[in-house]
Amino acid sequence: MNTRRTLRLLVLLAVAFGALLVAVFVWRPEAPDSDEPQPTLGEEYGIAFDDITKAVVEYADPTMPDITIVRESGGWRLAAPVDAPALESGAQDLLRVLDRNIRERIGPTREEYGFGAPTVSLTVEYAGQTKRFLFGNKGVSYSLYAKEEQDDEALLMQAWVLDEVMRTPAELRDRSVM
Repeated sequence: MNTRRTLRLLVLLAVAFGALLVAVFVWRPEAPDSDEPQPTLGEEYGIAFDDITKAVVEYADPTMPDITIVRESGGWRLAAPVDAPALESGAQDLLRVLDRNIRERIGPTREEYGFGAPTVSLTVEYAGQTKRFLFGNKGVSYSLYAKEEQDDEALLMQAWVLDEVMRTPAELRDRSVM
């Protein structure tokens, strides 16, 4: 190679390297708008824990009995599958899913989200209204598909919120009163 060709090649490599440095250190894409925290499920639908009068949890798993808890003047009562006083902390644990942030709104529902036969459904009665939430299949990155039954759009939540609604009657029952 002659000196002129080598010099051109070095200049071309220097320009390419300079462009790479500019791309890496100077040019920064704008941060996505998703940095704003999403509301909780309860905030999104205007549900406050203190307004809830009844909650029904239905499981797709036939080994898990469906659970109904009702707020009475003296606290929470387990109405189904057995009639017994319920722990306040148990009711809070069961309904804590309403205090969990929505990760992302993902648009119209699809069959693969699992809402046709949801893993768990949670029906909440509050302030004279009723809302039914469906929790479908688990998605990627530890996510869970969720939606309000009447809503056409699906939501992504953390998959571990499913553990909060997967309660047995024994976990909710107040054993101090027999």
